[in-house]
Amino acid sequence: MTSIKQKTRSLSLFQKVCFVIYLLTVLWFTVGRRKIGYYPKHLDFFWSYNAWFRGDWLSGSADLANIAMFVPFGFLVEELFKGKKRLIVIILLSLLFSVLVETTQFILMRGYFELDDVFNNVFGSILGALLYRLFRSTLPEKLLRGLMYCAYTFILLFCFVLYMTLGGSTHDASSPLPQGLCFQVDQAISRDGTVNLDGFCFWYEQDHSHYNLILQSAETGKMIPLKTESGLKREDVSAYFHRDDIKPGFHASGQEIEPGEYEIILDFGLYRRLPTSTYLSVSQNLSAQSAQANQDSVVVHDLPAPLRPTLANAGPDLQKILSSGISKASHPENHVYVYWYDGCLYWIVEDGFTYEKDGTTRLELILWSSNKDLLPEKVQAEGKDFHTVGIDFEPNELKGDFGEYRVTAWKAEAPYPISMIRTGVYAKGGWVWQDNIRPFYHFLKPQ
Repeated sequence: MTSIKQKTRSLSLFQKVCFVIYLLTVLWFTVGRRKIGYYPKHLDFFWSYNAWFRGDWLSGSADLANIAMFVPFGFLVEELFKGKKRLIVIILLSLLFSVLVETTQFILMRGYFELDDVFNNVFGSILGALLYRLFRSTLPEKLLRGLMYCAYTFILLFCFVLYMTLGGSTHDASSPLPQGLCFQVDQAISRDGTVNLDGFCFWYEQDHSHYNLILQSAETGKMIPLKTESGLKREDVSAYFHRDDIKPGFHASGQEIEPGEYEIILDFGLYRRLPTSTYLSVSQNLSAQSAQANQDSVVVHDLPAPLRPTLANAGPDLQKILSSGISKASHPENHVYVYWYDGCLYWIVEDGFTYEKDGTTRLELILWSSNKDLLPEKVQAEGKDFHTVGIDFEPNELKGDFGEYRVTAWKAEAPYPISMIRTGVYAKGGWVWQDNIRPFYHFLKPQ
């Protein structure tokens, strides 16, 4: 009898340890390992299921994963509570824990707040509890005890493998949605030893109007906070995005900026620091003791220095684009470079680029908009918030002296405000490469 009680206590202790490790693993997987980014909330019940039934298997796999993630919750909690109403307790606890996870993700900008996730989590916990009851009702006590040891060991091993596999990676699970953040530096100048930045920033579905800008050195990682005024009126931005409720403008300044390259970071407090993929090149010392600074000493880029292309033997027509345009994407392995110049997106290709000779290759544009009601009716009927446009390179190729390169362009105009552009090459039913880029609003006008 004593031996049985000892085994029961050991199993109970093992179960509690397993439960704590499981909870910590879920928090790490859903919050801790994710990068800060833009994650909109989805408060419509079963929107992911509607997308799944329309053929979006990514939404379906996410639903199944959220269900499976909480099966151990119900399985482990079932033994911790006794009584006829313990299933109700499990439902309430799983609901509370799921809401805690979703709320923490949203506040810390590390994940979506989705009611569908809460439903899937609670449903998964119910399945786990029912699975435990099935084992309890059909297996003898001795066999059940051994099965429980195996089940708890499996959960621990799964947590360990999950951590070892994903512990050093945050790429797939935490990819932010760039279309949800509007950020642009309109002007960067240096004056009297101070760098001054003017631009605008706002979130399409969240109110984060108070923030500070930080410069992070690409060489050393050092953080240099800038004095930031946010929440300034920008009538041009409000008019373009049809948003009278925003004050997106900012002005930021800082001194003692050493020569080098810096990425601009948005600091929203609570350790929520979001990289903008906008870079500042400072070519001279901007300390207060330095010589008179000039405006050419600060340049804004959309790509870090290692990725900015150097296109030799470019003709005069291309040189104009390269000198005055903004490099948006660089894919030397695919022999294509993307620039923004004078309200147009330019694709510059060199020898080795695959054209659409087989009828399947094209330049792809996915135009995201924060104003879904202005998208084409067919797009709205499909429940999408983006419009796909394909461009055949050769029929639209530009004439001019481009040297060793060939060029085509798309004028950035649409009957809706463009929030973000995904561009790339699409061939044989899949992406060869793709990049998310922001338009340069100077200032675009919908058709």
